[in-house]
Amino acid sequence: MRAAKIWTMLTLLFSGTAVMVSARSAEAAPVAAPSRLVSVVPQRVADTRSALGLTSILQGGSTSRLVIGGRGSVPASATSVVVNLTVTQTTAPGFVTVWPAGSQKPVASNVNADRAQQTIANLATVRLSADGAINVYASAATHVIIDVFGYYEPATRSTSGRLVAMAPTRVLDTRTANRPVAPAAGIKVSLAPAVPASAQAAVLNVTITDASGPGFATVWSAQTPQPATSNVNVERTGQTIANQVVVPVSNAAVEVFSQGGGHVIVDVLGYFTGQSAPASTVGLFQPVDPVRILDTRQAGELNPIEDYLKPRSEWTIETPILGRKGIPYSATAVAMNLTAVYAEGSGFVTAWAAGTPRPASSNLNTTARKQVIANHAVVPVSNRGVSFYTSETTHLIADISGYYLGAPVITSVPYALPVVEAVQAHMSIPGIGLAVSLGDGLDDVTLDEGPMRWSYSVGPGELGTMRILGHRTSHGGPFGAIGELGAGSEIVVTSGGRRFVYVVTERRIVDPDDVLALEDPSTANLQLVACHPIGSVTQRMVVFASLVE
Repeated sequence: MRAAKIWTMLTLLFSGTAVMVSARSAEAAPVAAPSRLVSVVPQRVADTRSALGLTSILQGGSTSRLVIGGRGSVPASATSVVVNLTVTQTTAPGFVTVWPAGSQKPVASNVNADRAQQTIANLATVRLSADGAINVYASAATHVIIDVFGYYEPATRSTSGRLVAMAPTRVLDTRTANRPVAPAAGIKVSLAPAVPASAQAAVLNVTITDASGPGFATVWSAQTPQPATSNVNVERTGQTIANQVVVPVSNAAVEVFSQGGGHVIVDVLGYFTGQSAPASTVGLFQPVDPVRILDTRQAGELNPIEDYLKPRSEWTIETPILGRKGIPYSATAVAMNLTAVYAEGSGFVTAWAAGTPRPASSNLNTTARKQVIANHAVVPVSNRGVSFYTSETTHLIADISGYYLGAPVITSVPYALPVVEAVQAHMSIPGIGLAVSLGDGLDDVTLDEGPMRWSYSVGPGELGTMRILGHRTSHGGPFGAIGELGAGSEIVVTSGGRRFVYVVTERRIVDPDDVLALEDPSTANLQLVACHPIGSVTQRMVVFASLVE
């Protein structure tokens, strides 16, 4: 955790106060029954628009209880369900979380909305309470639709319903022959040879790209009637959006219907065994209450690169999985909700077993700056954990809802932390007559040469906090007058031929250990940090500024 160590060093240099970093505590494994998947014809169990299951629109900050076990094709004995969760007619940005009724609300989310009047879906694997119910929480008022695609039932050993996880295999990409699916049309997709003919169900990532128009896409077992459910929702022409699908298969084939039309990409991430497979425990599912395993917006154990470092474009980071949050060393894969937060623009995220080759596929797509978007992912794990590749700069969150029994991939490939490239920049503050080149580093040597951008903070103009450190008295005292900056003062940073103007919003005096907690990942902002009062190192003056152009 080199960032934390270096920040501790800087804290000592400035104040003589060390930051104590405690070791990770042991976490007990949950008590739950191993289960096998039983895939079903997709069925709708809740639709607040028609008072099905949930009687009315979910109000912001409210929790509703929905009974699924014992309804339709889901028996009362089910331990978990695989559902497609859709929010529509949203009233504001927010998120929806589902978890077992009777349990404490987790620090996790399942589907995120960026704005009002949005329609977006995500797959969720959620454990049921003893009486077959889940809780549904909405942070902002929204209509919710829930479709069931399968359930898990207890099994100590089983032939069918066991996951065979694999590296993603692309079985369809209509862009290759430039033959998009026409509006209100479908296409049959063979999953062979990735999926055997005997398989009961498949785990797919289905992406609609270069959409011809708004609408929805539905995936179902080939040679069966199309269900009245949906898997992917498209809101505009040209959009790219993906969703994971756990779907029954017939002779290793599925059908994909696209209401709006566009190119379709299908990646196979695994399959569930059929009745002809040998009996085994490998691939059985162990549900858990949702637990957060990764959050790069934070410092500490949830951030493998620590100190609020935002993963940069074309970075690969990894996080340990086994032995954490109740996940045993015998897990072979995890069911994960992967969220990109405050993305810098169009890109994708790929998750796979750490220490193995990165697959030529994606799990999650971002299409706009400031976007927050999630996608369910069933991901194999190695003894090192899971790797995440970001093609565009974005924060990442991962929440785990269960794991699959077996054994992790064993790898001896060493892990190298991403290389943080220096930013060449110049800063001017007309209000105090300061114009300097910015250093870029993590050490007191660079800082003594002049104002220094903390290398683990974001770059000029990017979403998040660009933190600039400087001396107020020693080494020329370049930040000696920052206490004179009032609201509205301009700070101009130039880098890469571009000019970024930040405007001062406030000034605070804080303890040295509190500086990192002032991070704001949701906006493009800047902080000037220096010792306070002048001639002392007991506190810090922090000048806050927001990007305006």
